[in-house]
Amino acid sequence: MNNRQLKKFIDRTLGKNIKNFRLERGFSQEYVAKKMEISLKKYKKLEKGYFSLTVLHLFYLREIFNIPVYIICEGLD
Repeated sequence: MNNRQLKKFIDRTLGKNIKNFRLERGFSQEYVAKKMEISLKKYKKLEKGYFSLTVLHLFYLREIFNIPVYIICEGLD
């Protein structure tokens, strides 16, 4: 897998995980975007895997979903 493919895989896997955690908790996209301090448009891109997370975003998500960062990253190994 080359770097571009790896980045795409990571972004899509994280986006899928984030969407699943959001739906499990019954949160709206608007709610999570606001808590992350990003636009709704950017959040929607995040869930689809078209936007890369920063470390700061991971820590926001950890707080929003009340789970460890490594759980958000499941499926990347």
